[in-house]
Amino acid sequence: MKQIELSVIVPCFNEEKNISELVNRCLTLFYKKEMVAEVILVNDGSQDNTGACIDSLTSEYVRGIHSDTNKGIEQAWKMGIEQAKGIYVCLIDADLQYQPEDIWRIFRELKHQHCDIVQGYRSSIGRIKDSRKFLSISLNLILNILFSMKARDNKSGFIVCRKEILEDILLHRFDYYYFQTFIMVSAKSKGYR
Repeated sequence: MKQIELSVIVPCFNEEKNISELVNRCLTLFYKKEMVAEVILVNDGSQDNTGACIDSLTSEYVRGIHSDTNKGIEQAWKMGIEQAKGIYVCLIDADLQYQPEDIWRIFRELKHQHCDIVQGYRSSIGRIKDSRKFLSISLNLILNILFSMKARDNKSGFIVCRKEILEDILLHRFDYYYFQTFIMVSAKSKGYR
């Protein structure tokens, strides 16, 4: 068996309705682009049938990890990274707000642009224009100004980088309730491109 090049880590909390579609779209992408990749589904203390769905999808290229309690997205990422066999890792949410087909696009950018980390962003198409969107845009602007960045969506947890880089980025001194908001800030402060 060839070395797995990319591990796609998917934190799942009450995502029974989305997991099957996400996995099928990932596997289709891997096949079409001839990628040697795997999907790691991390059941983060779900209260619905997410665990059973994950177990039913387990195969050679799909693995499941289960936690009895909800530990949060950052811990789910760490659990996935610990089990990842890939040289590179991709973080993507289970709720399909990011298109699984875009994994290839950001992975390709990582390799061709010779950078350390690439972050995808959420499309504004179909998003409700409410106070949450306004607050998200405002936070993004503030982070860009404070840290001299040009990120389009700092809150995006859709990234690709080498496994050891992500492990380093996730090492931090303080506890953050929404660390995913600071993932690119952490990457920049640690000198990654």
